[in-house]
Amino acid sequence: VIFYLMYDGHKYRCDLRRGPDENARAIIDVSPSEEFSPADIRDETSRMLADTLSKFFNDLVFELDGTFLSFRDMMVTEKGSGGDTA
Repeated sequence: VIFYLMYDGHKYRCDLRRGPDENARAIIDVSPSEEFSPADIRDETSRMLADTLSKFFNDLVFELDGTFLSFRDMMVTEKGSGGDTA
C-alpha cells in the first residue's frame, strides 16, 4: 500500500508492506517525494518516520463487533479481488 504524508513542510512517500518473517509485521519504507537539503537531515527524518509509522501500524488494533484484528491478521488484495476462487 502506498500513501503520502506531509512532515515539516516536506512530502514523503510511504510504502506499507508485510515483513518477510512468520510474524508478518508491518514495515514502512519512507522516502522523500521531493529533493531537499541537507541530505543528512532528509535521511534521518525518513528513518524516524519509518520507525514511528511501523510501530504505529504494528500496535494498531481494530475492534469489529467483539473481534480484534491487528495488522498481522489483515491481508491486502487487488481492488475488486475478494479472494474468492469459486
